[in-house]
Amino acid sequence: MLRGDYFFKEITYQSPLYPFFLLSFFKMFGQNLMAARLMQAILDAMVCVLIFALAARLSLRKSFCWLGALIYAFYGIAIFYTGLIIDTTLSIFLYTVFIFLLERTYSQHKSMLWFLTGCFAALAILTKPFLILFVLFFAIGHLGQRQDPSLRQRLKNLFMLCLGLLMILAPLSLRHYQINKTLSPLQAYGGFRFFRANHPGAGGGYSSVPGLPDAPILEIQSAIHEAERVTGKKMDAGSVSRFWFQKSFEFISKQPDAFLKGLASKVFLFWNWREVGDNIDYAFNKSFASLLQLPLFSFGMIAPFGLLGCYFALLKRSPSIRLMVCFLVCYMTAVVLFDVTDRFRLPCVPLIIILGVFSIGEFLIAFRSHHLRKVIVAMAILGLSLLFVHQQTIPGKVILSQSYEGNIHYNLGIVYESQKRFSEALQEYQKASVLAPEHLPARHRLAGLYENTGEFKKAYEEYQKLLVWDAGNADIYNRLGMLFLKMGKPDDAISFFHQAILLKQDFAVAYHNLGVTYAAKKQFENAMAAYRKAIELDPLFNLPRQNLVGLYQQSGQSEKASDELRQAALKSSM
Repeated sequence: MLRGDYFFKEITYQSPLYPFFLLSFFKMFGQNLMAARLMQAILDAMVCVLIFALAARLSLRKSFCWLGALIYAFYGIAIFYTGLIIDTTLSIFLYTVFIFLLERTYSQHKSMLWFLTGCFAALAILTKPFLILFVLFFAIGHLGQRQDPSLRQRLKNLFMLCLGLLMILAPLSLRHYQINKTLSPLQAYGGFRFFRANHPGAGGGYSSVPGLPDAPILEIQSAIHEAERVTGKKMDAGSVSRFWFQKSFEFISKQPDAFLKGLASKVFLFWNWREVGDNIDYAFNKSFASLLQLPLFSFGMIAPFGLLGCYFALLKRSPSIRLMVCFLVCYMTAVVLFDVTDRFRLPCVPLIIILGVFSIGEFLIAFRSHHLRKVIVAMAILGLSLLFVHQQTIPGKVILSQSYEGNIHYNLGIVYESQKRFSEALQEYQKASVLAPEHLPARHRLAGLYENTGEFKKAYEEYQKLLVWDAGNADIYNRLGMLFLKMGKPDDAISFFHQAILLKQDFAVAYHNLGVTYAAKKQFENAMAAYRKAIELDPLFNLPRQNLVGLYQQSGQSEKASDELRQAALKSSM
């Protein structure tokens, strides 16, 4: 998009909206991530204002409105995500704006407000699609209510709401239809995401699929390859998604008890104090930020009061507060059908805070009015909620897989390596490999780092372990060839390069490395043949052409050297 290609053909498997959010700042300030982070900080501050305004709409005293706003202002994990280039803060803001608009719109019949609410609902859906379930239930409930307004007015309201939704979603739907013949405006491969959360080995939180890597990009690529391998045909994004949905439904139909137990464990996890990440771990990362080590507010503090607020909402005949509880139930239901992670839970946190301060206000009213029964019941519910939220063991499977923990250390190792802190990077890659032996990217990094620091024996051992997990990977044999070339064993290197080429016959890099090895052995004819093959496979690959020119000049074949230079100039000008 920065190059002006707004209709790129690639399928988006992350939030469709967030790239446009980033684009707006990159166009104004250049590719400066700090501008985007500052805007996210502003959006997060505006969430505090919206919480204050929503609490005021519930007729809470101003002190409780301020309390709600301050709780979110010092909510640790929200501060953490504000600084990351990820759609979480934008999602929280859009969901809160939607609730704010809907609460105002519900009691009024202004067409523009309904249209605007629909627009923000669509924007929120494009960050996290969990809102869809609530919108459906709300539309059915609004249409079926027996009180005012009239049926005609209700139909008009819903028409304007849908018009707002279509205004935002239709362009993306048309784009996706052009690419993969699906009208869904959402991120692609939703079927795989559903299967990842609903298969025989799934846990409550983020869990990888057995046999597939859990690195974000590799995971999707492997899911596509697996679907195509099983079906034996090339598949578009929609077909891949349907393939994985079908596998999920087969699991649900064959093991309904396991599916229901999984849902129950995810409901427990949704309300649990833990902040369960996917490939970003808040508890691990906050140890590197002094601000986040302060005694900030957490989910374990607000959730019990939010649950108590749901109880008081049932007693109060207020459409606004019941609307919020309905939203919370629908949102939770949608989330537990997929993975329960901290990023997925965060958009409903402002609402839980509002319900929490509402419960404090209602409890104080009951206490001052000497409603002893209501006070006792409220204290009992709060006590049970505290036990429920702060339980240490969750029914069902283990929350954090070893693969997940391994990925945390793998990511930290990449950071250390980029800072040239190689000994610390090695330690993190080693931890990742011990925790998750199947974490191939960590093993690749570990082997490469051993190689680059001169520990060739350890590098060879790691490459051998990689072959156990991924015997058909031509790149591993290519890297083994380079390792043995560095070790001064060209014959072994040639053997590994040939093995790489056998596995991947169009492997231009392996042919080039083979040429380098032959040249090191003074076998110049073999080296030139390998370089020519590399150029044939990849005409834009400059290194083999440069080396070939050097050999031609060295052997007195100046005419051939000139011809290769002309070919290089021609290719670069195309």
